[in-house]
Amino acid sequence: MAKRTSKLELDAIIKGKIPKRYPLGDGLYFTIKKSGAMSFGVRYQINGEPDYKGLGAYDKVNNNLGIARAKCEAYRVQIKQGINPKIEEQKEADLKRSAKALADQLKDSTFAKYAYKHIKNLEPSWTNIKTAAQWQSSLEQYAFPVIGDTPVSDVSRTQVLAILQPIWFEKTETADRVRRRIAAILDAAISDDLRTERNPAIWRGSLHGKLPSVESVKNAKAPPEERAHPSLQYSDLPLFMDALSEQDGAGARARARARARSYCLSILIGPKSGEDLVFFKVARVPRETFKQLLIRLKIFLLSSSARYRSNSVLHSASDCSKRCTRVLSSAESRS
Repeated sequence: MAKRTSKLELDAIIKGKIPKRYPLGDGLYFTIKKSGAMSFGVRYQINGEPDYKGLGAYDKVNNNLGIARAKCEAYRVQIKQGINPKIEEQKEADLKRSAKALADQLKDSTFAKYAYKHIKNLEPSWTNIKTAAQWQSSLEQYAFPVIGDTPVSDVSRTQVLAILQPIWFEKTETADRVRRRIAAILDAAISDDLRTERNPAIWRGSLHGKLPSVESVKNAKAPPEERAHPSLQYSDLPLFMDALSEQDGAGARARARARARSYCLSILIGPKSGEDLVFFKVARVPRETFKQLLIRLKIFLLSSSARYRSNSVLHSASDCSKRCTRVLSSAESRS
């Protein structure tokens, strides 16, 4: 092994400008080419195979003898561990290139560009030819001014809220459609590995609690006669059905059928605790009145089935009556 070359000796080599590869000791070499270019390098062996790794061009300040020796020592540590520094450096360079390419792709994949691409991909699956134009128009009007130039990887919940809040109460249906379309586009971006964060436009887990539900907004805006009404108490059921029986038309018959079937399906057999029985999922009926209530309900349903001529209502009332009979038998066996 060649002895370590001092700085003064290297200066003399540089002044001589003789094209040659000079050993500087500990595997470090200094090369002067015919063109006059000067550089450092390290020669080593991995698994008995000789190799050479360049350490950069010579520079009095940024890559002098001291810096080159430090690089050489670092490589020698890797070599002792069986790591080829040339291959390792190539892997690092490949990773950097891949990371840069991905960053460029993410930067280029703005929400607007990706949205147009997603709409084009979905267009063959839509039966209505207007759907694509509706998607594009709503996004261009409401979403693109806020997130159109934002990479899909960077779209945040704050931005989504900035899109929805101004129109959530005045244009509730439109706002909800825009939200769903943004969510679909960001879901597709996640599938394409263009986004790692969760979707900020989904309702549950993101916007729930930040905005009132669409149903509550619609109900608040609806006229009083169209708003959702409180549930009917079981004690008011006979009066309701009597009033309904006096009305004509398919609507009244359909409502009678739905009411009979809903009460039929809502009966829960047996006590929830030692004190009460659960009835109609919401009303609590004391044990001592449970049997009387079932008897009244059975009589009412039988009379309702006779009052209506619709086969569907007759079927619903008859089926419910049979269920009441089973519940009544069960209640009698417990008493």
